[in-house]
Amino acid sequence: MKDSCACPKCVELCEKWPCNPSSDEIRRLLDAGHSKDMMLDYFQMKSDSKPVFLLTFAVKGRRKGYAPFYTGPCTFLKKKKCVIHAERPLIARMSFGCLPANKNLEKLHARHLRSWRTRKAQAMVAEWAKEYGLELDKRLIRKPESVWDLFVEAVYA
Repeated sequence: MKDSCACPKCVELCEKWPCNPSSDEIRRLLDAGHSKDMMLDYFQMKSDSKPVFLLTFAVKGRRKGYAPFYTGPCTFLKKKKCVIHAERPLIARMSFGCLPANKNLEKLHARHLRSWRTRKAQAMVAEWAKEYGLELDKRLIRKPESVWDLFVEAVYA
């Protein structure tokens, strides 16, 4: 099995949207000094009473800010190469644009989303947001129109 690839199809994945690591993977990257390379996002199921906030790799131009609609190149993609290749999350290790879709990816995405529903993960998000002057405010929540929001609904439906 491949452990990395820099073919045009694989690079295109990173140019379209950043990875969505688990809360533990983000914690390791924050501890490694990548705090400024994250952005704040959320997901909310119809059954949830409030949004679940999460940190993810920033889209270029959105470091230390709020997530747009998950479009744009990952901040870790430099000259068509991943600058955190050795530290990249499991989802990046399993996603290849040049191979058939991995059937375990949806399960992994769902597991990563669940990792953000813990008090520990939400405390980490709140601490990060406070450090960069961002608010965890429901008024900032956009309508569920993004690809990410549609994916969340499909995975948990």
